[in-house]
Amino acid sequence: MLLADEGNYRETRFFAIWHKDNEMQEFLLPKSLHHIQKTTLFGIGLLQTNDTIIGQEICEEMWAAENPSTYLVDDGAEIITNSSGSHHTLRKLD
Repeated sequence: MLLADEGNYRETRFFAIWHKDNEMQEFLLPKSLHHIQKTTLFGIGLLQTNDTIIGQEICEEMWAAENPSTYLVDDGAEIITNSSGSHHTLRKLD
């Protein structure tokens, strides 16, 4: 939902922002994977297991004033993961 596009980062060169809040779309996987699984879901949603509900955000979203984890918790997420790829920089938020 949010991409880093300043400083060393130019994520919009390779990625597009997902504008479909709380929507999942089904995508066909390559034929080489069909013996395992033919389709997968992509989008914003929660993963429910027998024990908990998991939400996911990515790096830049953690720093936003209105970050996705706020909405994921409102929708029932008990665990939020963030697959941050940022390098360590002092005073990054400045």
